[in-house]
Amino acid sequence: MSVRFCQECNNMMFAREGRSGEKRTLMYSCRTCGTVEEMLQYEVPVYRNVVTKDRSDQTGGVSKGVASDPTLKRVVVPCRDSSCTGSLAVTWLKPVQKNDSKLVTFFSCVKCSFLWSSDDDSAS
Repeated sequence: MSVRFCQECNNMMFAREGRSGEKRTLMYSCRTCGTVEEMLQYEVPVYRNVVTKDRSDQTGGVSKGVASDPTLKRVVVPCRDSSCTGSLAVTWLKPVQKNDSKLVTFFSCVKCSFLWSSDDDSAS
């Protein structure tokens, strides 16, 4: 969608939905003088927003390299990855959901960077 300017007052026009009976179309509208122009078919934007649930959201989007961060607290705890013998992990707290008072402790093994939380037994 390109930027369009009003022919009358040269202010920027904004996209909005126009209705004529049952037909709904996209139109450009000037907020200053009220000029309305119909949007041409090749100018109509098409968007697709796909939302997927991801475990990285539960860990705060933290990468596996977090174990090398010297500013995070380290605790002695055995790694939950059965193939790792590490016993040192970095830890941080994060709310379960937005505006939630419950905090979950997340861990990342310093040796293998395996991520897990204290909230459940499932690991990533």
